[in-house]
Amino acid sequence: MRDVRDDRPIALLWHYTCHPTAVIPTDAISADFPGKVRERLRQRLGSIPCLFLTGFCGNIRPHIVPAPRAIPLREHFQRLVRIVFFGNLFPSLSVDDWRRWSDSLASELDEIAQRPAARKFNPQQLRVGSASIPLDNFFHGKAPPKPLCAQVLGFDDALEIVGLSAEPSVEWETEIGKAMPKPPGCIRLYAGYLGSLCGYLPTAAQVPEGGYEVEGFQSLFGFSGHFDAGQIGPAVLSCVQSAFEAARDGLRRAS
Repeated sequence: MRDVRDDRPIALLWHYTCHPTAVIPTDAISADFPGKVRERLRQRLGSIPCLFLTGFCGNIRPHIVPAPRAIPLREHFQRLVRIVFFGNLFPSLSVDDWRRWSDSLASELDEIAQRPAARKFNPQQLRVGSASIPLDNFFHGKAPPKPLCAQVLGFDDALEIVGLSAEPSVEWETEIGKAMPKPPGCIRLYAGYLGSLCGYLPTAAQVPEGGYEVEGFQSLFGFSGHFDAGQIGPAVLSCVQSAFEAARDGLRRAS
């Protein structure tokens, strides 16, 4: 975003569908890769706001390839034991592995930000809409006293942001895109973790598969029960559609 008077950068919005969960050490309080990217961008653009929108990445994590290293016999045995009890595990990473990957990501984002703009627009209209539904519309059992919220933010027909108050699986981007097609030429960004996060949001196809995003997370978020595979799709899409309708209604009233 630039000042129309002198074309000076005043803020930057970037979007990446990936869980910021790989920083080393894993128990550090850290901005993870969004912080690394922000640091790199500010070196060139100055201390402007750099807003990160994480996509629907409930089941997407960084693909970091560890550098080859000799694994001690004790560590190798412990890993085999954990695989027997917990299933396949993510690779063990080092500080250098994470630093190499995050530096590469920051360099690529900075290179993208330096390219001439493929499109420029000066938005004249703002659309804002929101909607919410109770979690028991698609979850049976104990759940936190929070609704699932959807929000839509649109700038003309050039840019849309669709947000959910959950950690949605990436497949929801396709589901919403089919149900609510974006205007021709519009850039649509999807963002999870909106507002008061309720928990993970699997798709109907993922519910019978189980796994962390369906069952494993529940005790950490105050859930105890099961998702309704027949209701979760219609319920979530109806909520998002209501947010789109509210945004359109708000624009018409403003006009």
